[in-house]
Amino acid sequence: MDAASRDRQTTAVTRRANDIPEWLAELASARGFSVRTRRGSRIGSDAAPFAIVLGDASSALALGQPSSALSVGRAWIGGSFDIEGDLFEAMRVMQDMAPQVPVAFLRVLGFLRRLGRPLRSATRDISSHYDLPTAFYELFLDPMRVYTCAYWRQESDTLEQAQRAKLDLVCRKLRLGDGDRLLDLGCGWGGLAIWAAANYGARVHAVTLSAAQAARAAQSVREAGLHDRVRVECLDHRQVATGQRFERIAAVGMIEHVGRHGYAALFARVRDWLEPDGLFLNHGITMRRGSAWSSQMEFLHHHVFPGLDLVDLSTTLASIEESGLEVLDVENLRPHYARTTREWAQRLWQRRDEAVAIAGEKTWRIFVAYLAAASVAFTEGWIGLHQVVARRASAR
Repeated sequence: MDAASRDRQTTAVTRRANDIPEWLAELASARGFSVRTRRGSRIGSDAAPFAIVLGDASSALALGQPSSALSVGRAWIGGSFDIEGDLFEAMRVMQDMAPQVPVAFLRVLGFLRRLGRPLRSATRDISSHYDLPTAFYELFLDPMRVYTCAYWRQESDTLEQAQRAKLDLVCRKLRLGDGDRLLDLGCGWGGLAIWAAANYGARVHAVTLSAAQAARAAQSVREAGLHDRVRVECLDHRQVATGQRFERIAAVGMIEHVGRHGYAALFARVRDWLEPDGLFLNHGITMRRGSAWSSQMEFLHHHVFPGLDLVDLSTTLASIEESGLEVLDVENLRPHYARTTREWAQRLWQRRDEAVAIAGEKTWRIFVAYLAAASVAFTEGWIGLHQVVARRASAR
């Protein structure tokens, strides 16, 4: 490279570092948001719904060539830029900042996601997300620490009321009765197990792959005086003894971590665990049919939920039916999850200092981004939340 070429390259890099990237300026103008740097450069109005604030000279370079949500997401969690104003509108616009990665590459990624995961990998994946300090989750969850979609019976209900309503909805759909044996797969911090035992008289075997969740759930069971009705274990669903029998089984927010490659085996186990006429409720996130593995999903896989695999409702229903279970009821709670994730994101956004003190700046940024982006995705209908109730037929 000659001296003139080096000078031109140096000039270009310096200009890019010192100014707002041209593509970002054009996007801000088209979508009506503002951009500024901490050195004083500014584009857009003070009345814009949100502002992207670039940090030091490297920030513009980090955002200069966005090839996917993965690169934009990494710039965010690395602190290259901040957001002021409407977080959710910013997440909508970031879809334009993150064009899709090549289709052929996505097909390869999708194929790899469908391969089986050994138990060790599943345990590591779950631990990476759920074994953060419980105090961090308590900053944005309800007091029962229910980390799944809430259910609003009335618009005026609080998140706390909506989460209790969801727990009750699950129990009512399962037609739980006094003395029924309930297997709670992916029990989290024990909210459903405690609710079912305390309010419906169920005898619950609750399992989770997260050691931190299992320990805190067991503590909550003891505090509620339900240790004689609820047993909590740190287990994968594949480790639950096949000889056990239950009148009811719930999998609330677990199916996303199983992946389509494990559906047939999971639902076959559910069938074998159920007594004749027993009921099973599956509560899980679904993708719109025909959707490809996106760069947004790749960000979630890398930074939020390793091993995540979302499929369409039709695939889930087919797998349940192929296991020998009869589907009785299907309900989409998508609007409820849009509001749930929005409230979680707002709470965590407002408690930044506490969150950073507990889990660090990077973790706070990851969770705020994924919760806000999830709320937008549910609102737009890119993903849904379906509850499916199925029955094991009577023995003949």
